[in-house]
Parts: sequence; structure tokens; C-alpha cells
Amino acid sequence: MNDNIFVGFGTAQAWLSSIDPERPVNMGCPRRVEIGKMGIGLVTTELVLSQFKDGEVLYLLRVVDRYQSFDGEAVDRDDEKHSRRQESALEAARAWAKPLGLQLREAVVNVPKDIRLMEGEMEFLQFDKSLDKYIYREVDNGTHD
Repeated sequence: MNDNIFVGFGTAQAWLSSIDPERPVNMGCPRRVEIGKMGIGLVTTELVLSQFKDGEVLYLLRVVDRYQSFDGEAVDRDDEKHSRRQESALEAARAWAKPLGLQLREAVVNVPKDIRLMEGEMEFLQFDKSLDKYIYREVDNGTHD
């Protein structure tokens, strides 16, 4: 049984105003696989930032890649593209967190299967189609003053 309450935020700014900037923030890109008919899977990679505070898991989540797979392999067979998207999203999150003084640790919270997390907006994360990867976009965070 999980007694934690998962609290999702719609924007990075809202999430930032709720966390404790002195405590570590978990950051990771877990992949979720949903197997459908005929063994075709839908693989979803999410960038997740979270912090445990007062019995709650405060999180911000954004889908950074989604593709079909069959027998454990991407249907488009472009593993390099999917890795690039994942790594570039992590790199952009690190670039955003650094000037804020956030202590990142690469880890994710294990979410019970019966809980579906809400997707929010990470204003600092921009997808560059020409590079086929994510880049850091500087934003006003309205940070802790």
C-alpha cells in the first residue's frame, strides 16, 4: 500500500514555488511500455522532476518521446533518435536547474501502477525540429526570493 499523495503541477513555475530549493530534486526519464494488440507496444519516455515533501510527491512531468515498438525494438529502428531525445531533455533540465541552485540527483519515484500522472508544461524545454532534440530555453522562473 502506498500512502504517498502524488501532486502534479501544470507548469515549471508552479512546481518551483512549491518545492524546497534546499532539498534534492529527483530527475529522470523513465520509459513506460504499454503492450497492445498483436504485441505492438507504445513506448512513452517522460522527463520527471520530483521532490518528496511532507508526505507528498511533488512532481512535474513532460512526455519527451513516444514511439511504437515490436518485440522490444523501436518499429522505426532508430534507437539513436530516441536516445538523443531523452538525453537532450535531461541536458536541458540540468541547464535550467543549475542557475536556480537546485541539487539534482538522477532518480525517479516508483509510481504505483494504478496511478496515472498528469503531464505539465516545462517552459524551459523546447524541441528543435531541425536538430531532432530538445534544447534549453531561458525563461523567467519567478524563483524563490
